Amino acid sequence: MIKLISTLVSALLIAIVVFIASRKNKSVTLASFIIVFAVGIGASLVAIVPANHVGIVYSEFGGTQDITFGEGINIKAPWVTVYQINTEVSGLNFDEVSVQTENSQWVKTTLQVQLAVDKNNAISYFKKHRTKSIAEIQSLIESTIQRELEAETTKYDVHDLLGGKRADIVVAVNERLREEFLQDGIRLDRVILVDTDAGDEIEASIAREAAAKKDAETAVHLKKKALEEGQALKITAELAAEAKILEAKGEAEALRLVAEALAENPRLIEMKWIEKWNGQVPKVTTSDSGMILDLSTME
Repeated sequence: MIKLISTLVSALLIAIVVFIASRKNKSVTLASFIIVFAVGIGASLVAIVPANHVGIVYSEFGGTQDITFGEGINIKAPWVTVYQINTEVSGLNFDEVSVQTENSQWVKTTLQVQLAVDKNNAISYFKKHRTKSIAEIQSLIESTIQRELEAETTKYDVHDLLGGKRADIVVAVNERLREEFLQDGIRLDRVILVDTDAGDEIEASIAREAAAKKDAETAVHLKKKALEEGQALKITAELAAEAKILEAKGEAEALRLVAEALAENPRLIEMKWIEKWNGQVPKVTTSDSGMILDLSTME
């Protein structure tokens, strides 16, 4: 109501000033008065929302409304005020956010967050933070991050936080903060855990543990490789032995078949000899007394 009254009074005062200034020309005085008054009233019916902003509609009669205005020109009632909320993504850095682990070890963390006012939930943001920017509520954001981060880090010991579970913790923290901030109308794009500092002694211990773990994994790999190579050699030897056995069995079977064939047909050897004969008479023979005779000298 106050907004409406002030608008009407402003328009009326401007119109009176124009009326007094133009009273020497009475033919245009009334028209000028009407035009100026209409322009003043018309200005109260328009709300312009710039890019990357959302308009929060506040009525003198009903308070904050359940609708918002988008970018551009919007028509409104004279008794309505439109508050503009910036929805651009803001990047914030937080150094030395201290959290505890499962074994009560303090760890200092450095984080980067990217967030913005959620256009679809800007009314919730307005009700809690009015028209403040993300940067203006940075301290509140930091306390929320510290609380939700510690809710996760207390589930792990310091070795997990600085080691293999770090990625899992970051994923869980992103999910927790996304839900928490959305209740206040803030959209969280991502949280990056830039650095963790548990002190030189703890980090040196973790480095030694990591090196020992790597050596153990290397030893297991080498052992596995040796076993695989030994198994391969064993298989190769077994295959070679089986091949020799099969070859020997094949030769034995061949000899058995030859023996059976000779037993059934003793003249088979003579037949094979004839098949192999090249038609030449032997040049060497033996006598009945066992002497070797050279037939070529007896011609």
